[in-house]
Amino acid sequence: MQATRFFLQQQRGAALIMALSILLVLTILGISAMSTTALQERMAGNARDYEVAFAAAETGLNAAETYLANMPNTSEFSPAGGSNGGGKFSASTTTSEWMTSSNWTDTAVGTRCYQLPTGTFAMSVAQQPRYIIQQLNATVTAGAATQASLEPISYTNNPPLIGGGAQVYQVTARGYGLSATSRVMLQSYYAK
Repeated sequence: MQATRFFLQQQRGAALIMALSILLVLTILGISAMSTTALQERMAGNARDYEVAFAAAETGLNAAETYLANMPNTSEFSPAGGSNGGGKFSASTTTSEWMTSSNWTDTAVGTRCYQLPTGTFAMSVAQQPRYIIQQLNATVTAGAATQASLEPISYTNNPPLIGGGAQVYQVTARGYGLSATSRVMLQSYYAK
């Protein structure tokens, strides 16, 4: 009995200290892994939100271009100098209307931007896609210099050069993601 008592008195708790040290290291590794996973989840969510907003903007752009393709004449852009409803601006408008933030907020019928009806874009988004169509300053005639594409040299209100006597329109679409803070704007030029 005396030998057992002597052996217990010599113990100092080294195994306990070692086990607690290993447990502390494992806890730090676990917390680090959890924070990395949470960061990656947020990044994936933001990327998905952007992709949804981009798809919504593409839907708005396609809707505006379809509208222009089916438009019988340009009388919808008259009278000169103002909005004629449904996101259409006349040729004498001197500014790029998509740059004015108040033009995007009012979506009632007959106002400055056109919002697609609910359910047009299949995914659940904060707001339905919107677009503004602006008829640019002049019709380009066949006698003018030609350019292979409708891409402008600058972001001014000057129409790009094309041949054949076509009227050029600037189409700007805005799409929203799952949250209202994620927005994507797409712009194209359409000649008719």
